[in-house]
Order: sequence, then structure tokens, then C-alpha cells
Amino acid sequence: MMKNQDENQRLSIKFLLNLTFVFSLSLFALSSCQVGESSALVPSAGRVGEIMIVMDSTKWNSEIAVTLKKILASPADGMLKDEPSFKLKFVQPKDFTGFFKKHRNLLFVATTDSKTVSGSPMQNIFGAEVFRKVTAGEDVFMYIKKNTFAKNQELIYVIADSDKKLVDNLIKSKDRMKNYFEQEEFRRITEGFSTNKLSADIASKINKKFGLNAIIPTGMEIVKEDSAQNMPFIWFGDIKNNAYQNIYISAKPYINKEDLSEKNLVLWHNELGKKYISMASSYFTIETEVQPYFKTQTLNNTFVADLRGAWTLENHTRGGTFVSLTRLSTDKKRMISITAYVYAPSEDKIELMRRLEAVLRTMI
Repeated sequence: MMKNQDENQRLSIKFLLNLTFVFSLSLFALSSCQVGESSALVPSAGRVGEIMIVMDSTKWNSEIAVTLKKILASPADGMLKDEPSFKLKFVQPKDFTGFFKKHRNLLFVATTDSKTVSGSPMQNIFGAEVFRKVTAGEDVFMYIKKNTFAKNQELIYVIADSDKKLVDNLIKSKDRMKNYFEQEEFRRITEGFSTNKLSADIASKINKKFGLNAIIPTGMEIVKEDSAQNMPFIWFGDIKNNAYQNIYISAKPYINKEDLSEKNLVLWHNELGKKYISMASSYFTIETEVQPYFKTQTLNNTFVADLRGAWTLENHTRGGTFVSLTRLSTDKKRMISITAYVYAPSEDKIELMRRLEAVLRTMI
């Protein structure tokens, strides 16, 4: 009897060991498959600032599309002329193949009550389980995925049980959606600054003067600098395709929160322009006839005063667009203003400014 019990116990242990081994092999195979699939993905495509929207063609001319355009294609803040924050492209679900699947920014939009020929394939993209949850009233309105069809790809899925509910949810979530795509574009731009194509000399000077870690792309050269202890200054720039791209940084003692007001920041930039940034027998000044855009926000856990709008030379012979992010030093004894501006007549400025702002954000 005892012998049979020992034999049964031995066989049970052997069975469990074999089961564990098989289970481990299964996990390894699954892991290998996922790694293989991920590494096999092609690079994402599409221009910076583009979003591909995949939705039922009957909804493209509906209130849903109008709402999406207001959120994502609204004029960018602080531009001289109206330029959309993002350029929207539309594709029907049945045509969502090939190049479209590789796009860098994808936005899938659907409702569970759609019975059209174009709407049905959306259920395959989202999956029956997601549709079931929405139909059951569960809150899965928006969710984000990465690298589904290509490397370095961002996807947002938006779904509701009716057009009205979808529009309501879009309005409630507009800042989240837009900010997500913006942050990811800044991330991609920064990652695109290859480590062997950076200006280490300028970055080193910025760190020494202001205590900031900066990523400065190659091609930029120092135009002017001042090593004054209380108010250091550095101005560097580049010219590409007749577009003048410039960044200047300055610091001064911080007294109180009024120093970070719109009025005082404008005054400070005009003082810096008159002292350092002179061109064509005139100097850089912020154009106040075109109301600057101003807000305070938190970037990378750092309080920032955000000022952007139009700049001009004092004699009004030239002008362009600028963005300025002002932060406090880590000891809160100095305020540091990091400003980018462009001069590119007859050219769209949005992508030039987005690239320069990505550089500014490395110092926040």
C-alpha cells in the first residue's frame, strides 16, 4: 500500500515538472514571437504634424468630424497667420492598408451603432470585445496604443455607442488628445537629433552659464554671448532653406511671481533685444499690436511661463514668430528665459517652430 502511494506521489511530481517545463516553453515561445513581431515592424511614415483619421466615410462630414477638426486642426497658438496645429488626413476603413497602416499618428473613430458598409470594418479594427463593452455601457471611450503596425507609431482609439455621445466625449477629452499627439511629436523630434550630430560646445556653454542640460542639433552656431554673472546671455542660430532659426537664453535674479507676468516678460525680452539682438540697424522687439499668447503650465514637473506670438524689428522692416519658455533655476534664485524665433518670409512656420520648441523643451 505504502509502495503504491510512493509511486503515485513520484508520478504526480513528474507530471507537475513536465507541465511546468511545457508551460515555460510556451511562455518562451510566446515571448520570442512577440519580440520577433516587434523587431519585424517597419518604421512609421508620414510628415511631422500629420494625423491620419480612420473612420466611417458617412461620418467624415458629420458633427464628429467638425469637432475633431476644431480640436486638432485649430490654429496653433501665437502664429503670425492661422496655421493648423495638425494637418488631418482621412481614410476609410476599407482602404486602411499599405502605406496608411504605417502612418506615424493614427486616430480611429467609431460608434457601435454604425450599420454602414464603411462602419462595419471598424469592428474588426477595434475588436468585438471592445464593441461589447461599449454597448454594455462600460467606459472605454478612449485608449492609446503604440507600435501596432509600425515602429514609433502612436494610435488613439475613440469609440462610443452613438454620434452624440462620441461628440460629447471628444469635447470633454480635447486637451488630453491634442496634448498627447503634441508631446509625442516633440519626443520624436528630440530623438531624431542623432547623438553624433549634436553641438556639444553650445550645450556645454549653456550648462556652464545656466545650469541647464540641453540637446542642440548640429549646424547651429553662436552669434553672441555675454558671461556676466548676474545676467548671462547666449544667442545661437542656423539658416536652412532661407529660414533663419534662432535661440537665445538669458537669466536674471528672480524677485517674485510678478517677474513671470506677461507684461514683465515682454519688457524683459525687449530689453534683451535692444541690448543684444540687432539686425539691419534695428533690434528685436515683441509685437504687442498682435496680442501675444500667454499661459503658465507644468512641463517635466517644472513650472513654466509660456509666452509666444509675433516679433518684429523696431523699425518694422522684418518680423516673424517666437516662442519663449521661462523657468526658475533649481535654487529659485534666478529666472531663465529660453526663446526661439524664426524669420522665414512666405513660408509656413508651424513645423519650424515645433522643431525649435522641441530644443527648448530639452532645457526644462
